[in-house]
Amino acid sequence: MRHGHPVFVPKAPQTGWFCIYGPDDLFLGMGEVLDDGRVAPRRLFAAL
Repeated sequence: MRHGHPVFVPKAPQTGWFCIYGPDDLFLGMGEVLDDGRVAPRRLFAAL
C-alpha cells in the first residue's frame, strides 16, 4: 500500500473514499475502493 499499489482488504468498505491508518493508529492518508473491490491509496502523507 505504501508504494501506491492497490491491495485486497477483507471487510473493507464497499465503495467510496476512506481514511487509512497504520500501526499505532497513525493516520497515513486517504484511499478509494476500486470497481474490483481492491483498496487503492490516493493521498498518502510522508512519515515524519
